[in-house]
Amino acid sequence: MAFNKTEIIIFAILVILVIGIFYFSALRGTAAEMIVIGDPDPNTLEIIKGFRAQGYPEFSYILKPQTQEFLRNADKKISKYRVYLLYQVQDKRLPRDLADAIVSNVKKGKTLIVVKNSGVFSYDLATRSLGHAGTVGWKATFRQDIMPVSCEPFTDQSPCLREVPINARIRIIKENIYTKGVEQVPALDTMPPLSLTVLPIQNLEKGSEELAFVEVEGTGDNFVGVAHKKLGLGHVFYFNYEPAATPSIFQNVVLLSSGK
Repeated sequence: MAFNKTEIIIFAILVILVIGIFYFSALRGTAAEMIVIGDPDPNTLEIIKGFRAQGYPEFSYILKPQTQEFLRNADKKISKYRVYLLYQVQDKRLPRDLADAIVSNVKKGKTLIVVKNSGVFSYDLATRSLGHAGTVGWKATFRQDIMPVSCEPFTDQSPCLREVPINARIRIIKENIYTKGVEQVPALDTMPPLSLTVLPIQNLEKGSEELAFVEVEGTGDNFVGVAHKKLGLGHVFYFNYEPAATPSIFQNVVLLSSGK
């Protein structure tokens, strides 16, 4: 039985559509939605691992404790992810190629979450060394003003370097889709305060909003808790404490950013 030209074209289009459906379904099922760069604290990592059990079976992530593989071609390696969690406890260096790739993708609609002073040091591939004091800090790392908070000018006493152990309460400033249902942590003032380690950061960058602040118990001192900034079509969030201290806020940021 012979087929005419029109029938052959229609058949070919149907074959291409079927192959495309199977291909993109497989791609969606295997691609991780979040890349975790660094070595997050165990409690935060447990929250990430628990997303599947909480009714999000398609949620996936990949953990990258080291950044050496991102010294080159970083954009190609991270562009498939929707959320970038930068949480470095030990090595806080970020290769320039990776930093540039993150900025580019966030501007296109992705989300960056930075915890404490992660990424505060840039790593120069040419010299394979840290920069001098004048080139240290988020503005130097990302080569743009993308962070919601500021810790410049950079000196030995910069808040970027000084982690302070405190007893504190986290209080919500602005209720929105990320902070909904939370007023403060702990929930009651009669409950014991949290034991946190924070950076003494008090300044927001222009165009940023503070979602929560950290109130030091007994002193009245306040530090930035959670801050947010729009960057192009995307978002940058900053947590000045272990995100597990406010699990619902962290969950909302991650899940909403990943399209859940």
